[in-house]
Amino acid sequence: MVGVGRIFRSYLDGEIESDDDVAVAFNPDTLEPLSDSLVSIEFNLKRALMRGVIREDDFRELMNTAKNLFYPLRNYRRILHESGIPDDTKESLRSFLESEGRDLKREDALEVIRHIKKLASTG
Repeated sequence: MVGVGRIFRSYLDGEIESDDDVAVAFNPDTLEPLSDSLVSIEFNLKRALMRGVIREDDFRELMNTAKNLFYPLRNYRRILHESGIPDDTKESLRSFLESEGRDLKREDALEVIRHIKKLASTG
């Protein structure tokens, strides 16, 4: 078995230890995700913090809200709704997530596909 991707490396480095960090619920009919992983949420909120979209106290509030949600219920809409950050900050963050939000699990899955293609082409 070969580990591939940012999330695998985070497990290997000990940055991630819990399955809850990567758990996502899916629609059984469409396989569309119904929730967001904590690894992606934290990654995107850190980026929003670095870009001045949210403040440090907003980051902590949003992460606490996300961590307190059972993983099938964990999505940005619910996190924003249940957090106590100001409405204007919620709107700015929502806009940031729509334009610049990343799904690390999706990115890793695509990296796995590229890795498999490379292995298949080299025999």
